Amino acid sequence: MQQDWLRIGKVGRTHGLAGDFFVADRQGPLPATLESVALGLEADAAQHFSVARLWTRQERVGLRLRGLASPESVSDLVGLPIWARREALPIDENSEYFWADLIGKQVVDVAGADVGIVRQVMNFGASDIVELERTDGMHAAIPLVSAYFEMSFKATDETLNLTVPLSIFADVWE
Repeated sequence: MQQDWLRIGKVGRTHGLAGDFFVADRQGPLPATLESVALGLEADAAQHFSVARLWTRQERVGLRLRGLASPESVSDLVGLPIWARREALPIDENSEYFWADLIGKQVVDVAGADVGIVRQVMNFGASDIVELERTDGMHAAIPLVSAYFEMSFKATDETLNLTVPLSIFADVWE
């Protein structure tokens, strides 16, 4: 199920005197057309703001939001998730995906055997990593790369398919 709101980072440290802040936990730019965001622990209960300024400094994204005009007004918000509407974040669905679209997908191996459910997606620099959970509560972190996964999946697919047998990951479950 596609989500209407996607987490695009979190409020980072303030920058300057006008209420600007860095967007933490963000890799890559945001579209210059981004007009509004929401700040809060969950998107459906978040406070909405218009974007007054979107900027980049040394590959780091920054925002200034209308209604937050000083470092003091931002300081209490540091660490809060930042949400944007899906339609404000255009992607090429043939070569890109949103992490949120992977959460909850059933993973099956090359023979169709149940592997588990995607609980989380992370990135530590080399590639995206999916954290899988089996029905017995065991977890495994597996790189989301073509050596292991069929990469032609769509956001609407119910399953994520491995290109290898489940036995390849026998030693990684915790």
